[in-house]
Amino acid sequence: MTIASLAFHDDMTTIADLVDMVLIQPSEPKRIDAHRLALAQTLEPLILNRLTLEKGEVMAFRKFIDRHLPVLKDTEDRASVTALYVVAGALARTDPFEFKRFLSRPPSVGQLEGMWRLLGYLVQLYDTSESYRPEIGRQIVNMVFGPIEKAGNANDLRHTTAYVAKQLQMLKWTGPDCQITELALMGVLMASRRSLREFRRHLARA
Repeated sequence: MTIASLAFHDDMTTIADLVDMVLIQPSEPKRIDAHRLALAQTLEPLILNRLTLEKGEVMAFRKFIDRHLPVLKDTEDRASVTALYVVAGALARTDPFEFKRFLSRPPSVGQLEGMWRLLGYLVQLYDTSESYRPEIGRQIVNMVFGPIEKAGNANDLRHTTAYVAKQLQMLKWTGPDCQITELALMGVLMASRRSLREFRRHLARA
């Protein structure tokens, strides 16, 4: 994880830590299936939180888990994959109908449209789910900082955290339906995925 876990542990933080723990394991062929199976068995009840799914929805849920794990350690999408599972857990608790829609077409973290959708979910959840805000905010920071984690430094992480917090504070006045926050976060995310230099230039202009 790019940011240490919070002192307290809620379900969303537990989901994030479990996924991240498996994603950073060495990608040894003999261990991949065991990691996926162990994680699936742990994550399924944790994400669903006693939510009942129909037969077709169960298949979609298991496909969702199998599709995204494991991911190679060095991929720049690792933080986004973790955020994907946090979103799933939060939606299952706050909006079961939207959770089932999410399962039928989860955001593709390797594509621009998918990253936009994932950020949209995170921003909506941050605004509407107060108890999950610390972990949702952490996931957004990790998504932005993840691509430059190796090249960046502690100062870059501090600037990322401050910038994300500033943008999320705007939701007090704009509400989640306003795209200002999403646009700002998507802009800095795309800059970080281009290069550390572009990331720093972007924040300097902000």
